[in-house]
Amino acid sequence: MKYTRYNIKKKRNLTGVIIVVIITVFALAGGTLLAKIIFKGQPSNNKPAQTVQNKNSSPQKNDNGTIKSNESNASGEKFTVSFVQCGYFGNKDNADKTKKELEGSKIKTVVINDNSKYRVIAYVGDVKGSDSMLKSLKDKSINAMRMNVEIAKVDDADNQAAEIIKGYIKLLDALNKDDVKSVKTSDFKKWASALKELSDGNNIKAVNEIKKNIKTLPDEIKKEESESIYNQIFKVVNVYKH
Repeated sequence: MKYTRYNIKKKRNLTGVIIVVIITVFALAGGTLLAKIIFKGQPSNNKPAQTVQNKNSSPQKNDNGTIKSNESNASGEKFTVSFVQCGYFGNKDNADKTKKELEGSKIKTVVINDNSKYRVIAYVGDVKGSDSMLKSLKDKSINAMRMNVEIAKVDDADNQAAEIIKGYIKLLDALNKDDVKSVKTSDFKKWASALKELSDGNNIKAVNEIKKNIKTLPDEIKKEESESIYNQIFKVVNVYKH
């Protein structure tokens, strides 16, 4: 009598493989569903983490107009100087015209020379002060923008640059008071001359040049001469802005 031989062992093995595949599929599907339930509402982010800039990288500018100095800073300390700008022109005549128009609205501005371009500046100081200035300009329907420059305090040169800017801003704050016609610079010059001599630092050359400029300041600055202080501040900031 003829008979057919079945390879029962192979058939069982095949059945086992099919069962394992089915279990795996259900396990994956269940895991995905569970993950969606647990992490519901959390957006995925496949973007690489932002790297810290090194000293050769370009400065970063974020959405609120902040320009960061191009140095990594392990301590996280930084100083921010805020500008409120009412115009940026390639022609000085246009900048002067805007300045005159703003004076008609009782807005005091100065024109700063920035690498053959001209900025009409209404404020230099801290971020809180720039908030107040922007609100005041907005109330008068005057277009303006803010530019914040961050100085990461990486070394002594950066620390001195930040303190020099603070010193200049104090002179401006005094000059901008209604009852003040002029300010003396002797204390500021004496303080700057006592600053530590620097032998190294990424921005040492520029900072030393700025310290020399302070020595040449007149002993007294009149209110109508305040534009020179704005320009000195911008010279310091330019070291970190570019």
